[in-house]
Amino acid sequence: SVLNTNDVNFIGEAIENFVKSTDFVKEIYGDYEYFTLLSPFIENLYKSGNSNLSKDLYLNIANQLKNRLNLFIEMSKENKSEYVENIANNLFEYSKILNVLKDYEADKSLIKSEIESFINIKEKLTN
Repeated sequence: SVLNTNDVNFIGEAIENFVKSTDFVKEIYGDYEYFTLLSPFIENLYKSGNSNLSKDLYLNIANQLKNRLNLFIEMSKENKSEYVENIANNLFEYSKILNVLKDYEADKSLIKSEIESFINIKEKLTN
């Protein structure tokens, strides 16, 4: 069946078509919800050779996660304690896509910058 194919090119094209055809959803649900739902596709796009779309998708998702995490950083300790699960989930999602970036992205300066950004955000949230 098509859903069980191992053809990375076919999968990459299908994901690219899906991303293009669902762009309007951002207007309904907002950028954060839209982009974070696309995070599972980054690795398959890299595997299919579509490094430009995978990098763009990574950057959009990472920026949404950073923006959300920076909101948590600005909160008082008391308020942060109410959002511990959300903070942990956002950090986990960020670390997952960062690991994909480390595994597949050729731009080493981007990888270094993203690792530093992640560490910086994590330190601010845990101090």
